[in-house]
Amino acid sequence: MPSLEQSVKSQFAKVFVSSDWRLFKEMAEINLSEAAFLKKSSKVAKSRRLLARNSRKRLLIGVGLELLLKAVYLKADYCINKPQDRAAPLRPPFRPSEAVGWQLEAADTYTLEQLTRTLKKILQMQKPQYVIDGLSIAKVFRNKEGMLSLARTGSTLRAIE
Repeated sequence: MPSLEQSVKSQFAKVFVSSDWRLFKEMAEINLSEAAFLKKSSKVAKSRRLLARNSRKRLLIGVGLELLLKAVYLKADYCINKPQDRAAPLRPPFRPSEAVGWQLEAADTYTLEQLTRTLKKILQMQKPQYVIDGLSIAKVFRNKEGMLSLARTGSTLRAIE
């Protein structure tokens, strides 16, 4: 019997194809636009409004840039799903034509970090290190702000217990 996590993952599982790049780009634009226009919330204590807004902005930027990066890979006709068989010789970046004969994992895509490391192989850039550094910062934003947001709400969560 699948775990609750596996059950939820399977509801959203999909092996993405090149034409899915538009959906990823659209979702990235939504997150980045929301980050750009996010206001301080009156639902937060006045002393924490700026902190809460900036934290949410960083989360939205991190998520938005991960989605945008996946759109770039898909548009360039590269796979973002990992192979089911971890022993498969497929390493990012690889194209669907290279994956023939290998099953891709519908519930598992490459991470922001993994795709950032191989970006120079698929995209010509004037200053690739600037882009890679920016994506690395976005990863930190997403990861650290997610954890800090959780830590900040810890006292509230403990009160519920």
